[in-house]
Amino acid sequence: MSDAAGGAVGPDGNRDGRGDDATTAASDAFATLGSETRMGVVRTLFEAERDAGRPVTRSFSALFEASDEETTAGFAYHLRQLPDTYLRKVEPGEDPGGAGSAGQGDPGDDEAGYRLTVAGRRVARALASGALTDSPDRAPVDLAAPCPFCAEPALRAAGDNTVLTVSCGACEREVLGLPFPPAGYRAHDDGTLPDAVDSYYRGRISTMRDGTCPECGGVVETVTELASDGDSEAEHDHDDGAQAGNTSEGTDSDADPGTATPTARARMTCTACGYRLRCPVTLTVLDEPAVVAAFHAAGVDLAARPLWNVGQEWRERVVSTDPLAVRVSARVGEQQLACFVGRDLSVVYTDQVTPDDDGDDRRAPTDVQEQGAEGGSVEGASTDGDAAASETGADRPGVSEPDSATA
Repeated sequence: MSDAAGGAVGPDGNRDGRGDDATTAASDAFATLGSETRMGVVRTLFEAERDAGRPVTRSFSALFEASDEETTAGFAYHLRQLPDTYLRKVEPGEDPGGAGSAGQGDPGDDEAGYRLTVAGRRVARALASGALTDSPDRAPVDLAAPCPFCAEPALRAAGDNTVLTVSCGACEREVLGLPFPPAGYRAHDDGTLPDAVDSYYRGRISTMRDGTCPECGGVVETVTELASDGDSEAEHDHDDGAQAGNTSEGTDSDADPGTATPTARARMTCTACGYRLRCPVTLTVLDEPAVVAAFHAAGVDLAARPLWNVGQEWRERVVSTDPLAVRVSARVGEQQLACFVGRDLSVVYTDQVTPDDDGDDRRAPTDVQEQGAEGGSVEGASTDGDAAASETGADRPGVSEPDSATA
């Protein structure tokens, strides 16, 4: 059995036929790449794969000719440092996938030589993307969407040390700040870069909300938190400029903490690699079937709206703090759509009503009552206390991707 990237699975179910204890110390793994010759071998094989559109084998002589080494003996020494971790030696006609049946593994080549392992391929991709070596900037680009804070058509996107920041020239507020791979800056011009960043992070939000890390494939912990939860100076110090717009928009920062209106945000953290993404709760419900269907029926394509302004009709409001629950709502045509999101970011209830003549679509607490993520009830329109004192525009809080070291 093999995967599309190549690499055999042994009888114990481990890639490349190695056992559970077949791991390499991180220091050893990186030390083997501490040579331009070895890195050159990885690049040569990766470029050959890109040209062929599949994993390929290259002979010792072909790899030697592509290197800067003067002797085969010196090159052989470097090559010996790479197998088992980044390279795999194969024989003529061997099916590197190890499937043992036609059409199941990767096609074999007619010569003995070397192929990249999955780890080798990942290293090569990281180099090709520039993630380890490049820090590109990008001059400001005007955006079509209005500012979610002041509604003025003055939004601009600029890249600084790989972080794309969206800010408003009119109210001088920052809306969003997100790292984007250097290869993306190289591949996209000013006209396509904003859309590329938007698509890139929409996919990441969706994948992480489903519980899988887009960086390493690990398990993601999803949580709805009050905007003040987990905030600290140390955390902001490590954000590398990626901390976006004010997630506590709508609160009175000078007010008594006991009377200030709470606001919430989504926080998604990989339990394996620590990759973390924070965003407005609204952005986690955009692909909910009820939301997609309602907007589709109204002739609105939510995917056409950028993350930095998904629409002025969106609101989100903390309706309960124990258990924590957030009401995310939007006026869609003649209907008011509402999603009630629990502490684990699950949508525990959706509701669609026709607003009253006075515009008040709120129901009595007994009209909407569902089980919350922590076993408590989620009241759809509680007006008790400060938790439901007001609603804030859900497009106002920004999206941020903090440095994984702060997770």
